[in-house]
Amino acid sequence: MDTFESEMKPILLSIFILLFSLGIKAQTPDSLRWVERIQNKDRSWFATPIVYYTPETRWAFGAAAVGFFKFNKSDSLSPMSTTGISFAYTNNDQILFSIPFRLYFKQDMFRISGEVDFYKFPYFYAGVGNQNPPDFKENYTASFPRLSATFLQKIKKSWYTGPTIFTQNSTIYNLEKGGQLDSGQIPGSHGGVTSGMGWEILTDSRDNVYAPLKGHFYRMSVLFFDEAFLSDFSYNHFVIDLRQYINFYKTHVLAIQAYGEYNFGEVPFNRMAQLGGQRIMRGYKLGTFRDQHYSAAQIEYRSPFWGIFGLAAFAGMGVVAHEISQFEAQYIRPSYGGGIRMAFNKKERLNLRLDYARGENRDEFYFTVSEAF
Repeated sequence: MDTFESEMKPILLSIFILLFSLGIKAQTPDSLRWVERIQNKDRSWFATPIVYYTPETRWAFGAAAVGFFKFNKSDSLSPMSTTGISFAYTNNDQILFSIPFRLYFKQDMFRISGEVDFYKFPYFYAGVGNQNPPDFKENYTASFPRLSATFLQKIKKSWYTGPTIFTQNSTIYNLEKGGQLDSGQIPGSHGGVTSGMGWEILTDSRDNVYAPLKGHFYRMSVLFFDEAFLSDFSYNHFVIDLRQYINFYKTHVLAIQAYGEYNFGEVPFNRMAQLGGQRIMRGYKLGTFRDQHYSAAQIEYRSPFWGIFGLAAFAGMGVVAHEISQFEAQYIRPSYGGGIRMAFNKKERLNLRLDYARGENRDEFYFTVSEAF
């Protein structure tokens, strides 16, 4: 499903323009000292009101905040932890509430990440697979609380492992009469509980978790969804995420990622592997293409530009399939684009990111904190 962030696009773009202008002003000698003092604090917090209008929501109002901090100032090994909170309410009685978090403890011996959400919002369904008509789209409304969390402990140098959980209780309504979802033949089209537990293992040698210059990040995870965990759907969910960072000149970086998401069993349509979004295969709305399996790869070049500003250029490709054996070259989708970076904490390499991406006959803007991968 689309993230809360994508629904705030109009206000976020205006915020970036404001910050961009402030950043340019900060290059002058009189203001540079103030900017450096803010950037190098042990804690950084940002908050903004949210106001936007779309035909599906009418007017929406709310607020969002994100913070970076350390639990212990003397902890020299743990990266800065981050958490945020976002809330919006619309004229159509729609609600978006989200608390994402990434926490680092005890000299980076322990890591906890996840998200607590409640959504009541309109979404779209564009079919399953690669061969749906380009103009096919069914609108619906989903309401659900959701919790995801992963608990990792370091077991040796750069290696972490631990349990992961996920639960979501979806109510689906406002289906288009006579549509595919209304037929009741698509798993999850009438809602239900998706709940599972699993395990994750990763090796992380990155020199920085938010904007790496070098190192690698290799992650594998599995989630088992079953009635034993109070789930209405039974399936297994696997993720492979491989990233490599090559520092070839000062702070110039070549970042490479290969990503795979694979499901086996009865997967509800709203939890299928979905191509697109703000992280990988930028340029496609998340859910435009969905199926049991999804593979993608991307490469991104990042370079300094001027003062606290940087530039990035990226390209990628991805494809969905119903069976592992059915990945076909003719359905591979392209993705490419570029963006601007603005450092708000140089010491910890914390950046604001504005990307413009092109997909297949479509384009998207993205504004968020930290790199895509």
